[in-house]
Amino acid sequence: MTQRQTTNPTLPLDHLRGRFAAGLAPRCEQPAPRKRGGEPTYAAPGSPPSLLGAMRSRAGAPHKAPRPTTRLGAGKRGGEPGWTLLECLLAVAIMALVFAAAAPLLQKAGACYSAADPRLGLVDEARTGLAAFTRDFREARSIVEVTQSDRADSQARFASDAGDTIFFGLATAESPYRIQYGRPGAVQNIAFNCQSLWITCYGADGTVLPMPGSDRTAIRSVGATVTVYDPAGRANPMTFATRASIRRSLPSVVVNEIMYKPALALGAIDKNQWVEVYNATAQPVDVAGWYLWTKDQPSPNLLLGDPLYSTGSRVIPAGGYAVITDTDSELYKEKLNNGDFEKGTMSDWNSTDYWKADTGSTVSGTYAARYYGTGWNCIYQDFKIESAATKARVRVWERAAFGTPRVVIRVTNRGSAVFATLYDGPCQTAWTAHSADLTAYINRDARLEVWAYRGSSDAYVYVDASVVHWSKNPNLPLDAMHLWVNSTVIGKNLEDAQVFLAERGRLRDAVVFDKSWGGDGDGSTLSRRNAFAPSSEAATWQPSAYAGTPAAANP
Repeated sequence: MTQRQTTNPTLPLDHLRGRFAAGLAPRCEQPAPRKRGGEPTYAAPGSPPSLLGAMRSRAGAPHKAPRPTTRLGAGKRGGEPGWTLLECLLAVAIMALVFAAAAPLLQKAGACYSAADPRLGLVDEARTGLAAFTRDFREARSIVEVTQSDRADSQARFASDAGDTIFFGLATAESPYRIQYGRPGAVQNIAFNCQSLWITCYGADGTVLPMPGSDRTAIRSVGATVTVYDPAGRANPMTFATRASIRRSLPSVVVNEIMYKPALALGAIDKNQWVEVYNATAQPVDVAGWYLWTKDQPSPNLLLGDPLYSTGSRVIPAGGYAVITDTDSELYKEKLNNGDFEKGTMSDWNSTDYWKADTGSTVSGTYAARYYGTGWNCIYQDFKIESAATKARVRVWERAAFGTPRVVIRVTNRGSAVFATLYDGPCQTAWTAHSADLTAYINRDARLEVWAYRGSSDAYVYVDASVVHWSKNPNLPLDAMHLWVNSTVIGKNLEDAQVFLAERGRLRDAVVFDKSWGGDGDGSTLSRRNAFAPSSEAATWQPSAYAGTPAAANP
């Protein structure tokens, strides 16, 4: 009978030894679990399989544990396998290949950054310069000067709200050019590597105003264009531009000349002090409600129109001047007595009973002369202008409410010869001044005559504010616009070297000066060089010629 072969035949011992010697024995670092009593059990680590143990027992050979394969990091976490040396070398090789492939891309990125870096620097410098300009220019009080607006090296100066000058421009004295900016004594370089700077001025309608040459008061906005470059040539030149509008109103009226200590030949100091103001705009400015004061003055002085030596108006014409004095100033010398009829009578006048000092509508003060007779009638007063006078003038106001009354106002030689006729015609329905120059009749006996005519149904004829005046100041135009302060003293004391001008609490100009700047008792005034320059800087002022230039442009 043939014996049936089992599923696990017994292998010859020599054959098994050959397999172990060839290294084909199974690994036994982690033996398979064996079940015992329904629960898995594990052989002790390093124990040989039961079959191998049985064969070794039969052969009587000593047991040798197989040598494990070398692995990096094995057994660190519960016996998990690590990396073999071959795997590490393979990972390094892969990383090298990746880096080699990415190197060109990294080089291109570096080149792009190197090219962008100088551009970033140029942008930063340009933004710094333009930001400083626009920030302060918007708050500027006025434009002092813009030079070379048609060139690439423009410069601008403007007055800040603090009253000092701010400079903004391209400095080309050394290379590379740079933008300079700042106040006197503190000008700094705020942008280097500048190729050009263009400053353009614009009017209210957006038209370009060439500077110099245009009216600075017409400037409403200014544009600045700067071109910067990289000295190393790594980037192309870049151009940046900005435009700023003046938020604050431009100066309207400024203090232009100060006679704070006149020479004795011009009269007593406290009777001959004056301040000249200038309308720097292209529009008339009404200074009604404006004030003038000086250092430590308890309350400011209100500006009043002068109807005696001027028109009585407080509207300063565009580009015009006004001279300000106190109410008892001797800048004007008066020759008539009771010319304003403020005595309440017709004293000092030769007149008939048909004339009387009356209240009601007046030019100044409380009284005016009224003619209530019919037909022609005259009042007159004799005078003589001193030989010391260099010029003289006469002024008379008249009015009638309705009808056709007439008036003739003239200056004669106290006889039939007429020196000057101020007016000959129908009365005006509103107060109207008539004047004439009497310089040719200085040191001559003269007479002011006022003739009035009215019918029975005509309105009364009124006359007021009759003056014949002259001045010791040889440069004062007697037809100049004149304003008073509502006090017998202009300010507290002009010699305190501070003058302030304001409109209903809003400061318009402030001059704080030093007597060394000029006008300290030698007959000169403190004369402004530039209406748009800061008001409290020495460079803005200079001593004038003798007696100054009241109501006229400063040289």
